[in-house]
Amino acid sequence: MASLPLSLPSLPTTRRISQHVFAVLALLALAAAVGLWYYFNQTEVEELKLGAGMELKYREGLTDILCDEAQSRDLVIDVQWTHQALETIQQVSRHELDAAIIPAGLAVEAEKVRQVTMLECQTLHLFAKPEVCERGIAGLRGKTIFLGSTGTGVHCVAEEVLRFIGMTANKDFLNDPRTYEQILKSPPETMPDAIFTLSPLPSPLGDKLARQFGYQLMELPMGESMSLRKPSFEDICIPADTYGVNPAVPAKTLHTIGVRGVLIAHRAVHRVAIERLLEVFYESDFARRAGVKKLDPSLLQRAGEYPPHRGTMAYAHRADPWLVQSLLSKAAGFLGSVISVFSAMLLAWQWVRRRKVEVGTYQQECSSLDLDAQRAAYQGEFGETELAACLTQLSRLKADVLEKHHPQYLAGNKAVVEIVTRIEGLQHLLPSLVRSKVPVKRMSLDFSPPQRKAA
Repeated sequence: MASLPLSLPSLPTTRRISQHVFAVLALLALAAAVGLWYYFNQTEVEELKLGAGMELKYREGLTDILCDEAQSRDLVIDVQWTHQALETIQQVSRHELDAAIIPAGLAVEAEKVRQVTMLECQTLHLFAKPEVCERGIAGLRGKTIFLGSTGTGVHCVAEEVLRFIGMTANKDFLNDPRTYEQILKSPPETMPDAIFTLSPLPSPLGDKLARQFGYQLMELPMGESMSLRKPSFEDICIPADTYGVNPAVPAKTLHTIGVRGVLIAHRAVHRVAIERLLEVFYESDFARRAGVKKLDPSLLQRAGEYPPHRGTMAYAHRADPWLVQSLLSKAAGFLGSVISVFSAMLLAWQWVRRRKVEVGTYQQECSSLDLDAQRAAYQGEFGETELAACLTQLSRLKADVLEKHHPQYLAGNKAVVEIVTRIEGLQHLLPSLVRSKVPVKRMSLDFSPPQRKAA
């Protein structure tokens, strides 16, 4: 029988692999939570190319205030000055501009254009020479009227108002094709009989027409009637003496047509950019700094020529209870997903921990030791010394198994439990072989058929 070492080696402390793995998983979960918090709370700067016509030029420094308030909300606005509202709509539709401010009521088909919000009301002015004003609207027939450059917002609105009155260009009146600059530089006798302007009150152009050229304001009392046909129109009043006191322009408060500006945007513009732009108009210090009236939130609900932008819908309903519930539901779903992922990671780790353990070497050693002990006992050579050597070898073998595969043993790994059980079985079996000190008498085994005796 092979000699076996009798000394029992010192066993190292069992490593707590499970605690280490749990610590790693906890760190990974913490890192994932921090990463998700950073992802959902990081602020990305949005950029917006905004087309604007005369609506933003009437007040000096208005665009600077707008850009400054937007920048404080991580929105960079690049103002592009435009002159023709119809062309501006097409630029937004082609996404050459992200957004634009135009007069409401321009019925131009543009599939990719969306309405963001209505803005403050602009006032349609009709300045006319005194002799024309005396006759009222009827005095416009046969006269020369300046509607504004073709394609501009004032031209489209003025043309629609005259059409409502029942007047057609070049039939009931003559359309002056010049620009505002050309008209103001022309001799008084060549100036048109009537001039339309569209701007917030007061109109800078109106001051020049009334004070330098003697024009009077003509009343347009059909604003309320036109609003029944087009909600973007409304009745508005110009206070007396707005453009002069002596002579008074107008002499009394008169009614005219109000047309609200409308902010439009391409449908592909990011929802966050639109929400931040609306925050500038409705929540920032823009109105106070610019000296304009703060917008009424109900303007978000006013219908226009184009469908609402998704950013407008998100901004209008972000405080609604159903939206809060939806966000909570999404958060709960997200938390459930995180828990599911963590559970999957834990199960995967447990599967790896319980993976098949190679114990073939231990099985071979056990089989070899068992065979040697049985052979020695059979030959009567298995005494106390041999038993001690075998038990020492089994103890070392068991210690080695538990040292390397302790977590698998505690987890009930079948292969590890079986080899430990077999070692313990041999530890109980081998002492019984020492009792057989007298070798078993060998018997000759003859399996040949018996011979018959002779008769």
